Amino acid sequence: MTDTHLPLQFVKSIREHLESNLRLGVLEGFSCTLWQKEIHTASLFNGEKHSKAPLQTNSPFDLQVTLMLPAERSVGFSLEATSMPMFVHQFEFALSHSVELEHRVGLRKQTRYPDFKLATDELVRLFDSGTVSTVLIETLQLLEGHAEKIHHPRLMNRELSVTFSRCDKIYFDSANNYAQEISASCSASCAFSLEDTVESHHDVFGNIPADNELASIVELAAKNITRSAVMPLGADASLPVYLTHKAVIDLLDQLVMPNLETRSLIDKTGAWELDQIGQVVVGGLSIEDNPHVEGSPFSSYFDFEGTATKPIKILSQGQLVHPLMTSALLDEVLELHPDWQGRFELTGHAEGVNSTSFTNVFFHLDAPPLADLKEETYIQIQNLTGMSLDSLTGQFALDADGAKVFERGKLKYSTSLTLRGNFFQALSDKSTRVGPLARQFNQWAPAMFTRALSCVSKELAQTFEE
Repeated sequence: MTDTHLPLQFVKSIREHLESNLRLGVLEGFSCTLWQKEIHTASLFNGEKHSKAPLQTNSPFDLQVTLMLPAERSVGFSLEATSMPMFVHQFEFALSHSVELEHRVGLRKQTRYPDFKLATDELVRLFDSGTVSTVLIETLQLLEGHAEKIHHPRLMNRELSVTFSRCDKIYFDSANNYAQEISASCSASCAFSLEDTVESHHDVFGNIPADNELASIVELAAKNITRSAVMPLGADASLPVYLTHKAVIDLLDQLVMPNLETRSLIDKTGAWELDQIGQVVVGGLSIEDNPHVEGSPFSSYFDFEGTATKPIKILSQGQLVHPLMTSALLDEVLELHPDWQGRFELTGHAEGVNSTSFTNVFFHLDAPPLADLKEETYIQIQNLTGMSLDSLTGQFALDADGAKVFERGKLKYSTSLTLRGNFFQALSDKSTRVGPLARQFNQWAPAMFTRALSCVSKELAQTFEE
């Protein structure tokens, strides 16, 4: 795809201005990333369009500039308007506020960038053909058709929203790198308001979602709206726990992922340290980030520094292998460990000088496969809430409203409970079994069946705390 919605004359003008300052010696280097987005969104409230905003359309623009100056000084600035006088003003202002950095962005000439589809041609063409608003309303009506079938005595309101967006992105720098990507996505959400809670789900697609994909959003949003008996947990508290892939991802996000940030490893502020590279830090868990999943709205060709993206194995069967890197972080790592020269490389995940971001994350657990649950008696947990957790130790105690107790594969009753235990230990416990990978937005993880975590009735937990 070579078409673009970006203001190319503005792009040319800012590049000429930066290159002129490069030749004059004012700059030693520069990098620029530009985003031009086109966003269309609409919502329904109990089947009706909101009177003030039946359909919203906007086109935000964003320019991020990083300047490298003599004497190891550096500065960055942003611009949200395609105005050359404003760019020059911001440029001059930024020069006067540059600071010396021990590790600044290091530009490297890229040999090639990946080439695959970030979104279907059908979705991208909507924005060029002028039919995006029509398809948006049709998609919203299909979603409403599924949502209006959900009934429950405690159900008060439902709210649906669909957004179609396109993003044109260009990167260029003083190392003669140039890259462009055109992406598009559709996000859809469904929320049911009950007397005491809100049940919701939303998803993002790199295609125009099919009817069955929209039905799945409603189904997952309504998963906990069931006409079952609601009882205290009682004697069933000792049952094994079945964590859906969504609950597993929630625990991984809160207890494991913060410890894998390269900055935390260097500063020793997480559970693990840089010196533990090559060691097992959490048993049996493998994590891979893959920016090249075709059709995923979370995939990308290049990062903040213009580095070509690549799949990277972060953890392998519990062993810390390769953190995500920016050029500044990589230089810092090699300064601390000169003997590691050639061990690590840029991964294409930079979102700033010292920060990285994940794209498509795959979690694998080295545990036996989970057998059919039809004959099992267990507690199923989908949603976890609360802030009682310690990512340094893996210990947590989180609430689970709408947990389900199953007896021989059949729903017995719903309950509210507090789930407790050590997640690090549960991952490698001999009782743990795992299901196939399932997706939650940009993350894939298995469901987990284990006896290593314990449940207590929320009423009992509250009494104990009082």
